[in-house]
Amino acid sequence: MYDVPTKQITISNPTEKINLTAKDDFSKVSAYTTTGKLIGSFEFFCIDEEVLNLRKMFLEEIEGYQRRGIGRSILEWVKNDSGMPIIASEDTGQQYDDGSHLTGTGLPFANKMMDLGIICDHRDKYDPNESY
Repeated sequence: MYDVPTKQITISNPTEKINLTAKDDFSKVSAYTTTGKLIGSFEFFCIDEEVLNLRKMFLEEIEGYQRRGIGRSILEWVKNDSGMPIIASEDTGQQYDDGSHLTGTGLPFANKMMDLGIICDHRDKYDPNESY
């Protein structure tokens, strides 16, 4: 039995603590209020034990938690603790069965995370020989 990775973060506007819980392989990270209400989750798929593909991003179970740093905190935690780079699918306008397509606020969020270097920039294509 593995320990379930957990982390508490502080978000702003207004200041509030949020609990993050991950599966031991970081395939899913969920965000909860301190009272245990699910805010949403991110899901990842490991490719060749080298890179994590961000498959699903949804932080809208409770209104008012987007654009407060939860998504960025999840990505930074997963990237740092897994030791693997994270990629996101390109916006091709197609919907994929695995959920890896970007919709709604997913595209501008992913682009911002690419600009910050948190997600590998698919505009440059992922290179497994590159250090991220």
